Amino acid sequence: MFLFDYASSILATERTNTGTSSSYQWVGSATLPYWLKLMRSGNVFSMYGSSDGVNWVQLGASQTVSMASSVYVGLAVSNRTTASLATATFDNVSLSTP
Repeated sequence: MFLFDYASSILATERTNTGTSSSYQWVGSATLPYWLKLMRSGNVFSMYGSSDGVNWVQLGASQTVSMASSVYVGLAVSNRTTASLATATFDNVSLSTP
């Protein structure tokens, strides 16, 4: 499950089965800076966005993706080309478990 900003659009992508293709869905729009939150409860993922990091609004519908109880998580950046490197600054990052 992946939640990201691309050209002022907030998109989510998920792969519901191992080895299958990912599907994308538009879940909102935003002007940077913008905070994104992806929350997992069992196999259900909920997505939230905030313009101030305090007041959160749910983005799109929750998605169910079957996963093991322990998974790797991370942050990513891409400029969608192999011609140059992408850079980003991640601020106020919080990775926690319920």
